[in-house]
Amino acid sequence: MRVFPILLPGLLLFACNQAEAPTPPPTQRATVPDGAPGSTMDKIDPENALNGQWEVVRIDDLAFPAKLGIVNFQSGQFFSHEAGCGGGHPAFYEAGADGSLRTWRREAVRIGKYSSPEAPALERALADFIDSARGWSKPANNRLELTASNGSTAYLRRPVGPVPALEGEWRVVLIDGQAWTGPQPASISVGYNWFGASAGCNGGGATWSSPAPGKLSIGTITATQMRCEQTLMQAEGNLFGALASVTGYRLIGDDRAILEGAREIDLARME
Repeated sequence: MRVFPILLPGLLLFACNQAEAPTPPPTQRATVPDGAPGSTMDKIDPENALNGQWEVVRIDDLAFPAKLGIVNFQSGQFFSHEAGCGGGHPAFYEAGADGSLRTWRREAVRIGKYSSPEAPALERALADFIDSARGWSKPANNRLELTASNGSTAYLRRPVGPVPALEGEWRVVLIDGQAWTGPQPASISVGYNWFGASAGCNGGGATWSSPAPGKLSIGTITATQMRCEQTLMQAEGNLFGALASVTGYRLIGDDRAILEGAREIDLARME
């Protein structure tokens, strides 16, 4: 599979540049062929168990500083992870109802910029673990345990962000007052410090904060680099462009949210 850069306004490639790309096993490569939008959430996470953002507590006896290690599972088989690198490392996953887990990536991890002296070692440890992850379990709703093929275990917890009511998986209903008409449904996933977005081709997102009630500050958007059919890429550019303009939010009950800015996004919560 060839991977091409996507040229979108306001879009930046991951800060941790790729090294020599790994080759996924044939069975994994076949799950997302060229131009395919990925499988549905029902297939990739049937129990809705992994969906959302998780903070890495430790991998075996290796402890992670608070809020340094992050794993963010989104729709469209996409997830990202980081441990102080300054960017996310894109990867893909499928989680079975039987506790099985498959992960793969098209871009190898190379450690680049980092935020603290311990970050490179933690980044590599997390990336190596992710690449060998084979199982999951949830001892509690806010706890997740991942196991690797060598028996190692990663312990994660669900962090609480600045706007808990905004966190979760949302379906894009309107952009600029116009109904979403992309070839595939579009979604936005909100974790405690990560806005993720997908329109059926690439996965992307950015860090975020809420400097005041009703206000949002969204960082530079990053995304994977797959080339899909033209209609998918146009829809994706529309979504990412609108997300880049967001400066605030408004919650309407428990199931609807408006992301305000130069281009308003109307969202409905996904179950």
